[in-house]
Amino acid sequence: MLAGIKTADCVPLLIGDPKTGAFAAVHAGWRGTLAGIGVVAVNRLVAEYKAQPEDLRVAIGAAAGPCCYEVGSDVIDAFTSKFPDGSQLFTPTREGHAFVDLLKSNRDQLIDAGVRLDRIHTAPLCTMCRTDLFFSYRREKSVQGKVGRLMAVVGRSQF
Repeated sequence: MLAGIKTADCVPLLIGDPKTGAFAAVHAGWRGTLAGIGVVAVNRLVAEYKAQPEDLRVAIGAAAGPCCYEVGSDVIDAFTSKFPDGSQLFTPTREGHAFVDLLKSNRDQLIDAGVRLDRIHTAPLCTMCRTDLFFSYRREKSVQGKVGRLMAVVGRSQF
């Protein structure tokens, strides 16, 4: 049994519980990150499968990184309004714009939900920097007009 999601710059969150066997695949773009979609998934695993947040293991896959993912004032305002430390997620680039660190935001939210830091593993590669390895919607759409997708999959062994 597997669960998967497709991305091309957004953050893939793969969550698994080795004790209960429960798992989830979550697509966390900036809107999903703002909505706390990773925490929603953790809460669902707790409610439906009796998982304990401290037992969960999370893989945060390759995504547009804080080096490249530029957003406008609407996104900046939304994050700084919702999260007390939201301003720490941004590096100003030009007037009304900044790079956002969605990886950190998702990691911090998962920790706040009870997932242990030592059980959260983040891929260190940016999809926008490394189009030789990954598809990047933001980088490649402007060049090719269309772009592929990445598949992130999590599951449980039946063995």
